[in-house]
Amino acid sequence: MRVLPAMLLAILGLASPFGIDAQTYPSSATYPVQNSDGLGPGPDNRAFGAAVHASDGKLFAAVNNTCGELFTAIPTSAGVTPTSSTLCLTESDDIDATQVTDRANQFAFANGVVVIGTPNRDLKKGGADVWRWDNANGIQGPSALGSGDGRVGHMGTAAATSGGDVIVLGAPKDDSSKGAAYVFVDYDKDNAWTRVPGRLMDPNGAAGDEFGGVVAVHNGIGTGNGWIVVASLKSDSSKGAVHAFARSGTPGAYQWFHNQTLTPSSGSAPLGYGAGLAMTGRYLMISTRPSAVGETDGDAWGEVHYMAGPVAANRVLSVDAATAPTFVSDTGHWVRDAVLTASSSPSASSGACAVDGEIAVMGAVGAGDADGAAFVWRRQHATDTNAVKWNLETTLDSSAWTGAGTGWTFKGFGRAVAVNDGVVTV
Repeated sequence: MRVLPAMLLAILGLASPFGIDAQTYPSSATYPVQNSDGLGPGPDNRAFGAAVHASDGKLFAAVNNTCGELFTAIPTSAGVTPTSSTLCLTESDDIDATQVTDRANQFAFANGVVVIGTPNRDLKKGGADVWRWDNANGIQGPSALGSGDGRVGHMGTAAATSGGDVIVLGAPKDDSSKGAAYVFVDYDKDNAWTRVPGRLMDPNGAAGDEFGGVVAVHNGIGTGNGWIVVASLKSDSSKGAVHAFARSGTPGAYQWFHNQTLTPSSGSAPLGYGAGLAMTGRYLMISTRPSAVGETDGDAWGEVHYMAGPVAANRVLSVDAATAPTFVSDTGHWVRDAVLTASSSPSASSGACAVDGEIAVMGAVGAGDADGAAFVWRRQHATDTNAVKWNLETTLDSSAWTGAGTGWTFKGFGRAVAVNDGVVTV
């Protein structure tokens, strides 16, 4: 049996959600990374694809603990080399290799901005390198981000970006692992990033909670405009919690305030709530991964929340900015829409999740050399009951890959997923 580690990206086109055959998913194609260093399929590069992010028809994938690959043009058929660029950190020890072969939360990409967090930089104060890509100028950067406050928090353990002008970096080791998160903005979109005063924090955080271990942000147009969500994976005996921060103020002078704490809908939910975070302007997806808190993984389990209107006149600002206002207007709150669960023996949850439009994806990896899976849900209206619910439409596995040979297995399939404009990447 030929075993191929998770170093290939499976690109899967989705049928139109408006057609009768909305549940049909065409066969996928494989796209190995191509660059001068010879990185790509091979037993020496198990980190490739440990993180994947899709935005505006482009892909960004982790290559190893120092590099990522930005695919700016992806062919629609197999066997054609995609257009890509390799982006690497200047220091090879800014991220531990073991951090990337597991789950690469340090890698982020959206709207032309690439972020690689550097939690070990500057004696583990942390930081990030940032690149910006556009059609006119190509790749700009990297720009180096640092907290500037001297705190040893491993900032950059988790990274997120959206809208082309906001970056969030988690620092879960700050303050005896109580944790914190930092926000950087680039309103001129010239890759000159400025740190927003103050740090985001859990208002009821405790030592060991590791707030900031996973982060997400959505800065696009929509009802969820400006939201940041931060996980505290080890809070409440590792059950986990997710904290939602809403944006307040005017362009060029934004602040974020603690709006809401989300916890699992059931006491029997798997541990590690918040191990996966993904959001659009309307939906927030949260997945679990028990191994992220030292326990054994099981079936894929997650929740989808939707954005609803305000429930109170004001919310207390909960950051450590010296000039923070006492109250700001409430801009809405997140309401649980569905609990999503799925299993595919012998796969177990990878904690990976993605959401785009009304499509949600969760990943699961196989045991040993076994293949994993990616589960795809779509929010649909049931004509028989008039109910609107999330339906599990399909389970994607490596057997759909047109490039797979007889007897091949794909170790690690499902450990990272992305979805953008009707295309799922695994």
